[in-house]
Amino acid sequence: RTRLSDKLFLGGPSSLRGFRPGGVGPRLAPTSGGGPAGGDLSFSLGTAAAWRVPMPTALAGVLPAMRAQVWTNVGSAIAVPQGESAVTFLPTLFRETRTAVGVSLFIPTAFGRLEASLCRALV
Repeated sequence: RTRLSDKLFLGGPSSLRGFRPGGVGPRLAPTSGGGPAGGDLSFSLGTAAAWRVPMPTALAGVLPAMRAQVWTNVGSAIAVPQGESAVTFLPTLFRETRTAVGVSLFIPTAFGRLEASLCRALV
């Protein structure tokens, strides 16, 4: 049996944008709170295209140099029964793939990069 600290959780801005943290993968029973249970096998992929946002000459020195991005993320997390080979569950892993797409605007600040994103979970 896998310890909770060894489980794989997907979702949120650092692993699978467009989903709540821990929102992709196995869940606890409703009687146990219904929260994320974590998976034993997972994958995630992402791709993005980014570009500098063109600025009117009059604003070039006033506003910071902003960047825009379109992106997509895909991933899945599943439980593997104890004693079973993870390889036999690869078809299930890919069949349960979740996908999200979005656009982001990055604005540099004195405190670090500010990111505003609009995303949509497709599956």
